Amino acid sequence: MFLYANGAWLEGRHALIQRRLWHARPAPPKDQLFLYDVSSSYLEGDSNALAAWGYNRDHKDGKKQVAIGLLTDSQGEPVSIQVYRGNTNDLKTFSQQVHKIKKLVLPATVPEAQVTVGTRKKINHVRKPLEK
Repeated sequence: MFLYANGAWLEGRHALIQRRLWHARPAPPKDQLFLYDVSSSYLEGDSNALAAWGYNRDHKDGKKQVAIGLLTDSQGEPVSIQVYRGNTNDLKTFSQQVHKIKKLVLPATVPEAQVTVGTRKKINHVRKPLEK
């Protein structure tokens, strides 16, 4: 029971904890590079609020999953980790991370991204949060 209470306490302070950890780090270089990757993890049970059917990278048919986005700095140090519903599109997770960088990490700059995706619609979806 205490584990769940502690988890709920942490979740409610997720953004604050990330911001404080970022500001406690040594000064980043002026031209900061961020790396982002999305993975997934399948679930055996069905009691997870984020569990959903989606693109299963583990090739486990018949299993719900969660998507996990990891944002690091150029040295590979974690900046942010976020768990998403299992059916969340990779580009949506990416645009949310770009927003997080702009809001919490680099409020005075606009990050740029090179994205290798196949269609103009997907490219515009990624550019949209970069231009705001």
